[in-house]
Amino acid sequence: MMIINKMLVIAFALLSLAMIAIGGGAILVQKSRAQDKRAPDAAPTINRKTAPPSDTPRPPELNPLIQQSINAAQARLLAQRDFYEEGRITIDRFIEACYQVQLAELRAAQTDAERNAIKERYISILKEIENRENAELVVGRGTQADLTEAVRRRVHAETELQTKQDMPSILRRLAELERKVEQLQKERAGK
Repeated sequence: MMIINKMLVIAFALLSLAMIAIGGGAILVQKSRAQDKRAPDAAPTINRKTAPPSDTPRPPELNPLIQQSINAAQARLLAQRDFYEEGRITIDRFIEACYQVQLAELRAAQTDAERNAIKERYISILKEIENRENAELVVGRGTQADLTEAVRRRVHAETELQTKQDMPSILRRLAELERKVEQLQKERAGK
């Protein structure tokens, strides 16, 4: 009888442990599914067309290492975009991936027009990220810190583009000032 009682106690203990494990597993599955679900008014996804595909045609004389750098940066961006949209990586990692694509493509650019187009595409991506973060904040899933980071990076990129575009006029004015200084120096030397 004693053996039967011990076996019953062990059986009930094992049954209880099994029920706890099953219940705990169900709770974990529900929590992981809740994290994956998007709210109906969730933020838009980042435009798949904004990030160029890794097979973007380049001039045949392009250094193979630069092409490899572009391909690697684009592959990283494509992989991290999905993780960012799922909330699995931080915004700064995603923005950095976007920035690295821009840098790699700028190394390959041969004209000012190409460079400006690359910078404008980067700014367009940053605007999409900013819109997404704003929408996430509105539905209660985002943070002010993430929105602020998106705004900061966009403003920085736009300022940098504007400064580069203003450079020719700045250089013209500088050349004019140098010419005037040179003329004044000649006048003083002649007196």
